[in-house]
Amino acid sequence: MKKLRLGLLVLSNSWGGAEESIYNMAKNIDKKEFAVSLLVNEFLCDRYKDIRSVSVVNLGRLESNKKIQKVYTLIKIRSRLFESVKKYRIEIIHARLENSLILLGTMLNKPSVPLVFTLCGDETKIYHNPKTLEQKLIRMFLNRMLKDNDVTVTSVSNWLVKDFDKENKTKIKVISNGVDINKFRPLKLRRFNKSILFVGRYVEGKGIEDLLKVARQLKNYKFIFAGKGPLVSLLKLENTKDIGFQRRESLIKLYSQVTLCTFPSYSEGMPMVGLEAMACGTPVVASYVGFGEYIDNRVDGLIIEPGNIIQLKRAILKLMENSNLRKRLGKNARKKALKYDIKRVVLKYQDLYREVAK
Repeated sequence: MKKLRLGLLVLSNSWGGAEESIYNMAKNIDKKEFAVSLLVNEFLCDRYKDIRSVSVVNLGRLESNKKIQKVYTLIKIRSRLFESVKKYRIEIIHARLENSLILLGTMLNKPSVPLVFTLCGDETKIYHNPKTLEQKLIRMFLNRMLKDNDVTVTSVSNWLVKDFDKENKTKIKVISNGVDINKFRPLKLRRFNKSILFVGRYVEGKGIEDLLKVARQLKNYKFIFAGKGPLVSLLKLENTKDIGFQRRESLIKLYSQVTLCTFPSYSEGMPMVGLEAMACGTPVVASYVGFGEYIDNRVDGLIIEPGNIIQLKRAILKLMENSNLRKRLGKNARKKALKYDIKRVVLKYQDLYREVAK
């Protein structure tokens, strides 16, 4: 049986849900039917090297901060991408994130392979309110993709699709993110007393400032932050602890050691961290933005409004002071996470790839 040659494209200088999703996809896809090439920039190469039977292709360094240098590095990456498509005889490219969108946007008028682009979060926020030249290009390229019959656009959640016009909504297929339920599972570890875990990038929009306001009021609780980013300097309270970016194996243990997790985000697609915590049987307090896609309030987690400090504080206290509620929500959270098993998600994408390849 001839294998379908798939290229998974992601360009990023950080690690988050989109990068983790690509990892899960590459690891769990049927290697008997698909020959997978991971098309990534230099920063991501080491993060994907442990995946068996997958070619990890280094497209070169990506500049994130200096605009002129970023354009230069993207031009070089674009050239290497064309070369890699020919070398590995790639038949479909599936990409995520804005940098990949820019590259794919410049490829649309050239003879190439069918494209799949997945909306993860930031692209839609940019699309609906572009301000810089780069953001206006992203909007233009995404509009062009939505009109191109050789491009399939998917979204990780219904939340991200809701603000598109009626015509574009019908062109976007929703396929959720998935979690590896065999790795992210409840472990019989002793939980840290009165501990609250945040996992994610330390950037605006994640609700870190709101969580710190609550931490100042709840001085008897320990707030643990796992991640990295420009807001790290704010994590200086006596009851906060920054443990930095944690790799997958450490996170699995950590989710099972804390009392609860909280993610008071203002902007998300379909965040992986909530699913990971739930798969580990840990109760979650999160905003309805993105997390409401899979959390039923008071059934398998607690949902709050983004920016509502009072709700955030009350939800944390409610869980901390009621062990039976924590156990019930944690048990139900694991059940919910099972519905988002990565293997189910991969099967949906495999069906999509077959359809696109026809």
